[in-house]
Amino acid sequence: MTRQVIDTRSLRTIRNAIENASREPITDGDILALLHGAGGHASHRRALFSDVALATLETFARAAEIPRQTMLHAYEAARAHVGAANADLDEAVFDAKRFGLWRPLSRADETSPAGPFILRDKTGFPKV
Repeated sequence: MTRQVIDTRSLRTIRNAIENASREPITDGDILALLHGAGGHASHRRALFSDVALATLETFARAAEIPRQTMLHAYEAARAHVGAANADLDEAVFDAKRFGLWRPLSRADETSPAGPFILRDKTGFPKV
């Protein structure tokens, strides 16, 4: 098992954005689960994907060994279910689809150290 080295600057930025938007407590494990698309509190999901810059999300995801594709799927789910909106993430999803880099999530993507297996519907969104 490899030990993950988390980028503390991007983690602080993410934590601050979420804490500024929600009174619900957030842990590092919750942040990892959010980026894996494992659900979470609606205000946390909305703040993470609406208020944090794409570059910060990518830096943290790379350090936490979360595939970019998984993070983009998590954003699409947050956009559909909690109204998260981020123009840079929208463009990243659009480009991935346009250039043929978009793929349905595999079972390997859905199993993460941050949370349990995520049940998904036919469209790829987490079942609520």
